Amino acid sequence: MRFAHWGALVMFFKYYREGENMKRTACIVLTVFMTMMSMLSAYAQGPYVIDERERKQTLAEGVVYKNIFRFTEEGVYNINIVEADISNENVGFDIIFNEDQGFSKRQKLSSMVTKRDDVLAAINGDFFSMSNPSFSLGTMVRDGKILSNPHYEEQKYASIIVDDSKNVLFEYLSPNMKAVNTAKNVEVPVAAVNKPSQYFANIVALTSEYVKNSPGADDTYYDVCEVVVDSGIVREVRYGQPPVEIPKNGYVLVAGGNNGALLRDNFIPGESVELLASTGPDYSKVKTAMGAGSVIIRDGQLTQLTQKVRGKAQRSAIGITNDDKLVMFTVDGRLDNYVGMEPEDVASYMLSIGCKDAVILDGGGSTELIANDRIRNTLVNGTEREILNAFAVKTSAEPGEFDHMEIHVDKNLMYVGESAQVEVCFFDRDDNPVAIDASRADFDLDGIEGRFEGGRLIPSEAGKGTIEVSYEGETEEIEIEVIEKRSSDELNVEDISHEQLDKGVTLAFLGNMGISKKRLVDNLIIQKYEKDINKLEDPSIFMIGNTNQEMESGLWDKVLSPGGIYGSTHIDDEILVVSLDNSNGAFYKTQGQWQFLEDSLNSDYDNIVVVFNSKEQLRFDKEAELFKKKVYEKAKDKNIYVVYRGSGFSQTVEGNARYISIPDYGDLHKGDYKNDYRYLVMNINGDDVKYGYMNIFRGE
Repeated sequence: MRFAHWGALVMFFKYYREGENMKRTACIVLTVFMTMMSMLSAYAQGPYVIDERERKQTLAEGVVYKNIFRFTEEGVYNINIVEADISNENVGFDIIFNEDQGFSKRQKLSSMVTKRDDVLAAINGDFFSMSNPSFSLGTMVRDGKILSNPHYEEQKYASIIVDDSKNVLFEYLSPNMKAVNTAKNVEVPVAAVNKPSQYFANIVALTSEYVKNSPGADDTYYDVCEVVVDSGIVREVRYGQPPVEIPKNGYVLVAGGNNGALLRDNFIPGESVELLASTGPDYSKVKTAMGAGSVIIRDGQLTQLTQKVRGKAQRSAIGITNDDKLVMFTVDGRLDNYVGMEPEDVASYMLSIGCKDAVILDGGGSTELIANDRIRNTLVNGTEREILNAFAVKTSAEPGEFDHMEIHVDKNLMYVGESAQVEVCFFDRDDNPVAIDASRADFDLDGIEGRFEGGRLIPSEAGKGTIEVSYEGETEEIEIEVIEKRSSDELNVEDISHEQLDKGVTLAFLGNMGISKKRLVDNLIIQKYEKDINKLEDPSIFMIGNTNQEMESGLWDKVLSPGGIYGSTHIDDEILVVSLDNSNGAFYKTQGQWQFLEDSLNSDYDNIVVVFNSKEQLRFDKEAELFKKKVYEKAKDKNIYVVYRGSGFSQTVEGNARYISIPDYGDLHKGDYKNDYRYLVMNINGDDVKYGYMNIFRGE
């Protein structure tokens, strides 16, 4: 392990006087060795958790939605879960698909859910063929009717089964089907249900849920035979005929060639027919079934995977907990900064939340979870994939009169002028959702000023406030805090001079003073910088990302370059300078850095200067938001300054936190030599703090 990953080097500068001369020594001490040992031990058990939060929302009686956001040194695990109480009499399960055109045509999950008023939540379902027409690789059963037989590799792809007693099972089923002519006691093998057979070589059963009309015969496949079955009775045997509408309460057996002749010779109109599994369950007792991938947990134990899709990616799964709840699970992946999971990771997580049985679903770009009509997971490329089917949680409860509500806001800490979504859910006394337009409720903001537009709050004033939503005498509240960004700062001294820095401790900050193509004027300017900085009274100088070693040597031993690693420099008992490695556009990718930062912010220093070593911005918005949130909170009881390399000199104040930009030498010249060349100075004398941008040509 490189020392750059330890973040444990703390420099103490000790001063002592000998006669008229001030001498400085620097000693590097390993002050947090035991802390790092503890951290390494924790890391061996799993990546350091930078931030973790959970949001919970009631969908109906016995059904809740949860979002678990877990930010670690590996990246983000964004997990979405719907938990449904199987024992609740109003909670049910179903398989949903393209109802209008049939599931031979794939459809977006949001469109499937829109067609059903009783669906509370749905998750993408089985693996499917990308062909046209499409088909499910595994099982599909609705209300005892077989819509797709299990996968032909019966020990590879499992099925989710909900029987008529609402028991939920994950089993490997035989794909073998048969059509039984009960009048003649004749069995005909059926190769597949709603899975097309190339050249009509095998006998296939087609239902109206798959396609509306049979394929029929044509000039190429002139010998196609179709047996039309409605309500268990053969209605028609068609040989070499055009397409026919498939009965809603039946199916059509289709084949050509020898198998077509087999159908023609064994069925006549009026005879009774049953479509049955050759081996396996009695589908008439199956309420709902859907194909899946491998069983990943069985009886509380991890299992060997039977179907493997490798790589850390977005995943979907369904599990059953020890307290008889069905869990629908997704995790984001294949996105920048989002880790994703291997199937084994999914299994371990499902086991950790109390699942005794679990099965994995189709994942990757198909992964999607909808709850309360909203897509909850993060979609790759921001678009829904058209899928074949989905597993849904539904409610049969008739909503009663309005009783109470829940309100949720997508952020509790926001900026003036920034909008936040306010979601209102209405329920009866049994937690069943009541369809009430949120615009009928009264929205109010107490403590600060702001307005509501289309279900969004837009605050116009900083401070702590309360969102209040009222409807028919019921009121719910949620607290928020609003930050104002401002460029004016009472600590910033315009045209600061050396005379204003004669007390306390002075810090000086410069960007990279390296020069790619040095001109004579550049040499003169650098000399001017050295001369001006050396006039400061015992400064601690930080040259951020500097490559100009000659200039550093010209400033004697006063330069404390943090370099490309993270660490901290103890100035005195009140001042700590923390340097962070953001060279790859993130903090979390450097092991131990976030824990080091939090330990530094939690320290007893009254003044903490955080320095970004690289000119790179934090490219992950969630990390940037978290960093600003933590700095804002900690700055309530101490002074925090964040110094970074920008394109010019500027400052932004957020609460008691200050973000100060300083440019590199190459960005300094804007056309005004007498005013362009500056550097940041900060003077701290107890409670008296000031900073400004020192002009090296002032007064000239």
